[in-house]
Amino acid sequence: MSELVSMFLTEIKSFTKSNWWVFIVYIILMVCVKVIYPEKFLSAFIITSFHFIADIFIMMMLSAYHNSNYKQGAYFQIFSMLLFFALKLHVGFDSGNWHFLTADLIYVLAAIKNYTLDVKNIEIKSINIYTTTLLSLIVVSILIFYKVQYGWEIFVHESTWLTTSGIFLFAISLSITGNESSRFIFSIIALFLMVIGAGWETYRALSTQLGLGFINDPPEIHGLELSYFLLPLTVLVFNIKSWTSVDKNQASLIKN
Repeated sequence: MSELVSMFLTEIKSFTKSNWWVFIVYIILMVCVKVIYPEKFLSAFIITSFHFIADIFIMMMLSAYHNSNYKQGAYFQIFSMLLFFALKLHVGFDSGNWHFLTADLIYVLAAIKNYTLDVKNIEIKSINIYTTTLLSLIVVSILIFYKVQYGWEIFVHESTWLTTSGIFLFAISLSITGNESSRFIFSIIALFLMVIGAGWETYRALSTQLGLGFINDPPEIHGLELSYFLLPLTVLVFNIKSWTSVDKNQASLIKN
């Protein structure tokens, strides 16, 4: 237990050192939630906190894999996936925002492929960009059918479409192995979509109560939109920094 706590605190310190600015943005957003949605503040705080914990366990998983401790890494991966799933399920039942949950099957398949590749050194070639894209289109088509045919309230606004597209695209990117360039491009586009979509969802929820619009389609703050705005934003900033630093190094080598 002490080793687990130590690893957890180490990852938090590393995250805080690299992403100190995200806590400032988070505090500002939570103050807005407290002022505009006081009755939703506690649930939003709990959901964003547990979402952050699940992300820390993902970082612990990556560290464990890096240290060849695959069994421990697998436990961290399973725990984080269960926690993510529980949060999405809660938000779905509580507020009807099921779009966060729609791509979980793709994430599970991508996790299985990456685990068998990293741990067993076996690549499941049937799980790839083509099969996960096809499966994503099938899932979305079924959801649209139920929305049109039975009036199921999902994808109620352009912002939820953007967020969901980013979630699906990121899951697809995780299924890409052996082509890091394609994986990187897919993940960057996915992160952009998630940040813009979830940021838009957050703005809609906060601005409605301030009388700035969306009165006929009033969303509510539930917490996951904050998480899907902030945490993908940190990854996006990190990737862009890494990308620009590589470009600078390459330019420096060319000059030399």
